[in-house]
Amino acid sequence: MGKIKANSDADLVSMAYKGACTAASTFILATLMYIFIAWFILSKELLNRSIDPVIELRIAIVLIVVSILLACVGLVILPRYQTLERLMKKAKTEEDLLKRLSMANATRLQVVEAIALLGFMFSLVTGKPVYIYCLGIATILFLVLLWPRREEWEQVRRIMDKQA
Repeated sequence: MGKIKANSDADLVSMAYKGACTAASTFILATLMYIFIAWFILSKELLNRSIDPVIELRIAIVLIVVSILLACVGLVILPRYQTLERLMKKAKTEEDLLKRLSMANATRLQVVEAIALLGFMFSLVTGKPVYIYCLGIATILFLVLLWPRREEWEQVRRIMDKQA
Protein backbone atom coordinates (compact mmCIF):
# COMPACT_ATOMS: atom_id res chain seq x y z
CA MET A 1 0.00 0.00 0.00
CA GLY A 2 1.23 3.47 -0.81
CA LYS A 3 1.53 6.26 1.67
CA ILE A 4 -0.97 9.09 1.65
CA LYS A 5 0.88 12.17 0.50
CA ALA A 6 -0.15 15.56 1.80
CA ASN A 7 -0.05 18.41 -0.71
CA SER A 8 0.88 21.02 1.85
CA ASP A 9 1.46 21.64 5.52
CA ALA A 10 -2.21 22.59 5.85
CA ASP A 11 -3.22 19.18 4.48
CA LEU A 12 -0.82 17.46 6.86
CA VAL A 13 -2.22 19.34 9.86
CA SER A 14 -5.78 18.71 8.70
CA MET A 15 -5.11 14.98 8.39
CA ALA A 16 -3.52 14.89 11.85
CA TYR A 17 -6.47 16.80 13.35
CA LYS A 18 -8.97 14.45 11.73
CA GLY A 19 -7.00 11.51 13.10
CA ALA A 20 -7.12 12.97 16.61
CA CYS A 21 -10.89 13.53 16.31
CA THR A 22 -11.31 9.97 15.06
CA ALA A 23 -9.38 8.68 18.07
CA ALA A 24 -11.57 10.68 20.46
CA SER A 25 -14.79 9.46 18.84
CA THR A 26 -13.49 5.89 18.90
CA PHE A 27 -12.90 6.11 22.65
CA ILE A 28 -16.44 7.46 23.13
CA LEU A 29 -17.85 4.56 21.09
CA ALA A 30 -15.74 2.09 23.07
CA THR A 31 -17.14 3.47 26.33
CA LEU A 32 -20.68 3.10 25.01
CA MET A 33 -19.80 -0.45 24.02
CA TYR A 34 -18.60 -1.22 27.57
CA ILE A 35 -21.87 0.13 28.96
CA PHE A 36 -23.92 -1.96 26.54
CA ILE A 37 -21.93 -5.16 27.16
CA ALA A 38 -22.20 -4.77 30.94
CA TRP A 39 -25.92 -4.06 30.66
CA PHE A 40 -26.44 -7.11 28.45
CA ILE A 41 -24.43 -9.49 30.62
CA LEU A 42 -25.80 -8.25 33.94
CA SER A 43 -29.43 -7.80 32.86
CA LYS A 44 -29.61 -11.36 31.56
CA GLU A 45 -28.10 -12.58 34.81
CA LEU A 46 -25.37 -14.36 32.92
CA LEU A 47 -23.17 -13.53 35.87
CA ASN A 48 -24.83 -14.29 39.16
CA ARG A 49 -22.58 -12.78 41.75
CA SER A 50 -23.19 -12.05 45.36
CA ILE A 51 -20.42 -10.22 47.09
CA ASP A 52 -19.94 -9.29 50.72
CA PRO A 53 -21.13 -5.69 51.31
CA VAL A 54 -17.90 -4.82 53.14
CA ILE A 55 -15.81 -5.99 50.21
CA GLU A 56 -18.07 -4.14 47.80
CA LEU A 57 -17.68 -0.95 49.82
CA ARG A 58 -13.89 -1.35 49.72
CA ILE A 59 -14.02 -1.92 45.98
CA ALA A 60 -16.17 1.20 45.56
CA ILE A 61 -13.72 3.30 47.59
CA VAL A 62 -10.75 2.05 45.59
CA LEU A 63 -12.68 2.67 42.37
CA ILE A 64 -13.55 6.22 43.33
CA VAL A 65 -10.00 7.09 44.42
CA VAL A 66 -8.36 5.59 41.32
CA SER A 67 -10.95 7.22 39.04
CA ILE A 68 -10.36 10.63 40.59
CA LEU A 69 -6.60 10.18 40.21
CA LEU A 70 -6.96 9.16 36.56
CA ALA A 71 -9.28 12.09 35.89
CA CYS A 72 -6.77 14.49 37.48
CA VAL A 73 -3.93 13.07 35.41
CA GLY A 74 -5.91 13.10 32.14
CA LEU A 75 -7.70 16.41 32.57
CA VAL A 76 -5.25 18.52 34.58
CA ILE A 77 -1.69 17.22 34.82
CA LEU A 78 -1.08 16.00 31.26
CA PRO A 79 -2.62 19.06 29.55
CA ARG A 80 -0.48 21.36 31.71
CA TYR A 81 2.64 19.31 31.12
CA GLN A 82 2.10 18.64 27.42
CA THR A 83 1.52 22.21 26.29
CA LEU A 84 2.13 23.20 22.69
CA GLU A 85 5.09 25.37 23.77
CA ARG A 86 6.81 22.43 25.47
CA LEU A 87 6.11 20.17 22.52
CA MET A 88 7.60 22.79 20.18
CA LYS A 89 10.81 22.90 22.23
CA LYS A 90 11.22 19.12 22.00
CA ALA A 91 10.28 18.77 18.34
CA LYS A 92 13.03 18.73 15.75
CA THR A 93 10.84 19.15 12.65
CA GLU A 94 7.31 20.21 11.84
CA GLU A 95 6.28 16.60 11.29
CA ASP A 96 7.81 15.70 14.65
CA LEU A 97 5.72 18.44 16.27
CA LEU A 98 2.56 16.98 14.71
CA LYS A 99 3.50 13.49 15.92
CA ARG A 100 4.15 14.77 19.44
CA LEU A 101 0.86 16.68 19.51
CA SER A 102 -1.01 13.60 18.26
CA MET A 103 0.66 11.41 20.87
CA ALA A 104 -0.12 13.92 23.62
CA ASN A 105 -3.80 13.91 22.65
CA ALA A 106 -3.88 10.12 22.44
CA THR A 107 -2.22 9.77 25.85
CA ARG A 108 -4.79 12.03 27.51
CA LEU A 109 -7.64 10.11 25.91
CA GLN A 110 -6.20 6.74 26.93
CA VAL A 111 -5.74 7.79 30.56
CA VAL A 112 -9.36 8.92 30.77
CA GLU A 113 -10.60 5.78 28.97
CA ALA A 114 -9.05 3.71 31.76
CA ILE A 115 -11.80 5.06 34.03
CA ALA A 116 -14.46 3.35 31.91
CA LEU A 117 -12.44 0.13 31.87
CA LEU A 118 -12.27 0.16 35.67
CA GLY A 119 -16.01 0.65 35.87
CA PHE A 120 -16.56 -2.18 33.41
CA MET A 121 -14.31 -4.58 35.31
CA PHE A 122 -15.81 -3.74 38.70
CA SER A 123 -19.33 -4.09 37.30
CA LEU A 124 -18.50 -7.60 36.17
CA VAL A 125 -16.77 -8.43 39.45
CA THR A 126 -19.61 -7.21 41.66
CA GLY A 127 -22.48 -8.07 39.32
CA LYS A 128 -23.83 -4.52 39.59
CA PRO A 129 -23.92 -2.33 36.48
CA VAL A 130 -24.01 0.92 38.44
CA TYR A 131 -20.21 1.18 38.28
CA ILE A 132 -20.01 1.21 34.49
CA TYR A 133 -23.07 3.43 34.20
CA CYS A 134 -21.63 6.14 36.45
CA LEU A 135 -18.03 5.89 35.32
CA GLY A 136 -19.02 5.43 31.67
CA ILE A 137 -21.00 8.66 31.67
CA ALA A 138 -18.17 10.45 33.48
CA THR A 139 -15.68 9.09 30.94
CA ILE A 140 -17.76 10.30 28.01
CA LEU A 141 -17.96 13.77 29.58
CA PHE A 142 -14.20 13.78 30.15
CA LEU A 143 -13.56 12.65 26.57
CA VAL A 144 -15.73 15.49 25.28
CA LEU A 145 -13.70 17.90 27.42
CA LEU A 146 -10.51 16.47 25.92
CA TRP A 147 -11.78 16.64 22.35
CA PRO A 148 -8.97 17.97 20.12
CA ARG A 149 -9.19 21.73 19.80
CA ARG A 150 -9.00 23.07 16.26
CA GLU A 151 -7.26 26.24 17.49
CA GLU A 152 -4.29 24.25 18.78
CA TRP A 153 -3.91 22.44 15.48
CA GLU A 154 -4.32 25.69 13.50
CA GLN A 155 -1.54 27.20 15.60
CA VAL A 156 0.69 24.30 14.54
CA ARG A 157 -0.22 25.00 10.91
CA ARG A 158 0.69 28.69 11.32
CA ILE A 159 4.03 27.71 12.88
CA MET A 160 4.72 25.36 9.99
CA ASP A 161 3.80 28.07 7.46
CA LYS A 162 6.17 30.56 9.14
CA GLN A 163 9.08 28.12 9.03
CA ALA A 164 8.45 27.18 5.39
